Amino acid sequence: MQSELNSPRENVSAAIRIAALFVLLAAGVWMATRIMVRRADANFAAHSAAHIDNEVRRIRGDILQTEAALDAAVARAAQRLAAKPSASRADTFAILRDSLGSDQPQRGIRVVTPNGEALAWWGEDLRTSGNTGYEFDATNLYVVRSRAIPRSAISVQAFARIPNGLKGRKLFDFDDDCRHSGAEAITSSVFFTPQRVFCR
Repeated sequence: MQSELNSPRENVSAAIRIAALFVLLAAGVWMATRIMVRRADANFAAHSAAHIDNEVRRIRGDILQTEAALDAAVARAAQRLAAKPSASRADTFAILRDSLGSDQPQRGIRVVTPNGEALAWWGEDLRTSGNTGYEFDATNLYVVRSRAIPRSAISVQAFARIPNGLKGRKLFDFDDDCRHSGAEAITSSVFFTPQRVFCR
C-alpha cells in the first residue's frame, strides 16, 4: 500500500532527473558551440591569409609551368622556320603542329605578320590580339608567348586559354578554389598581372 502511494512521487522525481540531464546536455552543447565560434573568429584572419597565400602559390606555379611549355613550343617553331624561310604553307602548318604537339587542349600556336594577320596556325584560336603576355576575353585568360623571326618578318605566338570558372574538387582538397577549367558556371574570378595574382 505504501509503495503504491509513493510511486507517483518517484515518477515525478525520475522525470525531474531526466529533465535536468537534458538541460545539462543542452548547456554543454551551447558552451561547446560558443567556444568553437570564438576560436573560429580569433583564427579567421590567419586562416584566410594562409589559404590565399597557398592559392596564389599554386596559381603562380601553374602559370610558370604553362609559360615554360609555351616558350619551348615557340622556340622549336621559330628555330625550324628560321632554318627554312621558304617553307610552304603546308610545311608551316606541319611545323606548328609538331612544335606544339597534336594533343594539347586549350592551347594553340600561330605564325603572324607584323600587322597581326595569321598566316598559319595549329590548335585553338586566339581570340585576342596576342600583343601582350596576358590577355582576356569575356570568359577566358590567355597566356601568350611570342618570338620574332627577323629575317622572315614574322612572329611565332603560342598561347594557352584558361577558362574562368570553378576548379573541379579533389577528394581531400577542402580549399575554396578561385580559378579553373570546366564548363561550370563562373562564380569567382582570378586576375593575373605580371606582378600579382588575386581573387575576388
